[in-house]
Amino acid sequence: MKTFSINAIAELLERDRATVVRALRDVPADATEKRQPRWRMAKAVAALERHNHVNDDSVAGTADWAVTAAYEQLDAAIAAMEAGRSLEDRRSMAIQIVKPLLAKTDRMMREAGRVTGQDAELVALRADHLGLVMLRAFERPCEWTFDDVQKAIGI
Repeated sequence: MKTFSINAIAELLERDRATVVRALRDVPADATEKRQPRWRMAKAVAALERHNHVNDDSVAGTADWAVTAAYEQLDAAIAAMEAGRSLEDRRSMAIQIVKPLLAKTDRMMREAGRVTGQDAELVALRADHLGLVMLRAFERPCEWTFDDVQKAIGI
């Protein structure tokens, strides 16, 4: 399961760090690394959406909720892949199940940016960067190098 620090979430989603801190204040961390709490991306996006909704500064509406749901589905698929019994099973799940969900989530994120009137170049950069970060989730369970991941999964 790929988890992110507050700083990484703020950078990847291009949000102010203080906003991310406030949004995650009451959200239990999914993991801890070097005494630093870390969250799954889906949980962080959902927390930010709740935070934005409560503060009424979100223009994203249903598009962001759909992207959040897609990330939750993607996180569940990655967790299932990581739990695969054999290397062959994990690699097969990565290609047959997780890859299409990753592509779907990428398309939805880009469409949500378009629908909400965000700068197209900024949306593309954010989606590209997040996609590359998500590809890292395949290296350890599939025992692939990053080049192998790009060949097998690259979106």
